[in-house]
Amino acid sequence: MLRGNFGIMKRFASTWSFEMKVINPEQSPVLREFINIAPPPPSLVAQDPQLTGEQDLHIPGLPAWVNKTNHFGRQDSSLDCNFYDFPRLVTHIDDSAIASLTQFYSEAVTPGSVVVDLCTSWVSHLPSNTKYSKVVGVGMNEKEMESNSILSEHHLQDLNTNPSLPFIDDASCDHVLCCVSIDYLIQPYKVFNEVNRILKPGGTFIISFSNRCFFTKAIFAWLMTNDPYHLYIVSSFFHLTQGWSKVMVMDLSNYTSPHLSDPLYLVEGTKADNE
Repeated sequence: MLRGNFGIMKRFASTWSFEMKVINPEQSPVLREFINIAPPPPSLVAQDPQLTGEQDLHIPGLPAWVNKTNHFGRQDSSLDCNFYDFPRLVTHIDDSAIASLTQFYSEAVTPGSVVVDLCTSWVSHLPSNTKYSKVVGVGMNEKEMESNSILSEHHLQDLNTNPSLPFIDDASCDHVLCCVSIDYLIQPYKVFNEVNRILKPGGTFIISFSNRCFFTKAIFAWLMTNDPYHLYIVSSFFHLTQGWSKVMVMDLSNYTSPHLSDPLYLVEGTKADNE
């Protein structure tokens, strides 16, 4: 349904460092605004997968008022392990958004595949009737991950202090997920390079987010911009790292419901095939 016969608007193929696909922008005011945001300059595409600390403090192309602060600074800069020490067995998006995300996963995450769920918790929103070869969880709370029945294994790790995944082999995963957590990463370029390392060629990195967050832990660049710029920020993380052939941007929000529901946006990057 979501990945079938839908209109695709291709933009920026010559300016993004990958093929950019924006799905059905005519149905989403957020996507219509996003496609009018200019991509980062091609000269800023990373030449070295080990980005410098200076680059990790900057997202090019944001509005001028955002550039007056550290893009990856946060109101609460204390260790995240303290903030996430207490298990939160709650969902962070509403039932309508969860249903849209699970439906997308049912079509985009291949049965029998190896899946990594970054920043996972007690639920991964994967369809319960699909069997996967392995689902590896990486998260901040042991009790939450122990309660996540779909995980085959889990690893307690703060990606903000250690963005590497040494327990996962090169080119060994089919899909990597990151649900409603991308706005908390303070070293995203390093995380994206690591995700690219563990993905098989043609594998996908699926990032979903809404307009909810723990605002004291979200990066300043996220808090100071709107949803179209949030899509731009995530797309820029792909643009400024190596090895991506295609990025697809979608708005999965339920605009037809008579009841207010959480918006849901998705950015999916595909790892380039080996040359």
